[in-house]
Formats: sequence, structure tokens, C-alpha cells
Amino acid sequence: MAVLVEGISVIIKNEAIEKYFGTVDDFVARAPNQTACCDQFITRIGFMSPSDTGFFVRTLEKIGFAHLLQDQAADFLLVDQVTGPTSGFDWCEFKKIEIDGHEIIFCKYLTDTDGTLHFPSQWNFEQSLYNKSYKIGMEEIQNKMQCIGVDGHVEVWEDKETGQQFYIGRTSNLF
Repeated sequence: MAVLVEGISVIIKNEAIEKYFGTVDDFVARAPNQTACCDQFITRIGFMSPSDTGFFVRTLEKIGFAHLLQDQAADFLLVDQVTGPTSGFDWCEFKKIEIDGHEIIFCKYLTDTDGTLHFPSQWNFEQSLYNKSYKIGMEEIQNKMQCIGVDGHVEVWEDKETGQQFYIGRTSNLF
């Protein structure tokens, strides 16, 4: 089995969820957004914003999860869809799989032999970051973009030069 990697993904060992939180189902039900997907070994929660990811990571650490031990991912791993893992790791691997002509990245636990792919419940390629993604740095945001509004949990940004609008999904609640 394998879970989708999209945006900024927090890949968490299910055994750590059960140790520090309770059941995987309860963890997913209380996740800060609807991007969760899981298999028998790992759970993935995705974010579009580094600040939301950081807040979630700090929340996990407060509960007891260990992010890094000797520069290696311990209970969870951060993975950027574009740049890859943010630390070393020895318990999972990444695969690029072609689906309907599109290359999608998945993470699987090393000992898992099941080939099933897991997506968030409402995921579809047309609305995914694989199809509608634009990565921009903080300096470029500050210089080129302006926030023109918020619609629910989505920030609406506009390029000052072109008028093109961009959307950043923000988390609704963090445990």
C-alpha cells in the first residue's frame, strides 16, 4: 500500500499514532483538514502552507511524537511534493507512478508489499496540486502578490502585475 504525496505532506507512522494519540481512525477524524489518507502502516496529512505545516508539526511534538532523532525521521517525515523529503529516513520509500498519463508521487512503508494506492477521499487529479500547482517563495509573495480576500479556509492572492489569482488552502483546526 502507499499514500499520496501532494503539497507538503506529513507522513506519520501508524504505530506512533496508536502510541501517542489513540486509533488511526480517531486521528484522521480530528485532522486539521480533509487531506488525510492512510494504509496499514502510515498516514498522510497534506498542507499548502509551510506555516500550517509547522503548526501541525509543533502540535504533534507537544503530544509526544518525535520528528527527528540523529537527523533521521523518527515518528513522522515531512515531504515536499517538489523538493522531496526534508530529512533523512530509513522506514519508507517514494515511488513515482504514472496514472492516466500523469506522474504522481506516493510514499510506502518499506516492509509493505501491497500495491494499493491511497488517496484522500475527495481527491481527483483535475483539482489536485499535480494539475493546478504553483510554488512560490515568501520573498516573491511579499514582492509580487497581495492577499485580496479569504473565502472560508482559502486565501485568495492576486499577482500585482498580471491580476492572476492564486488560492492557498489553510487548515480549519489543528487538534
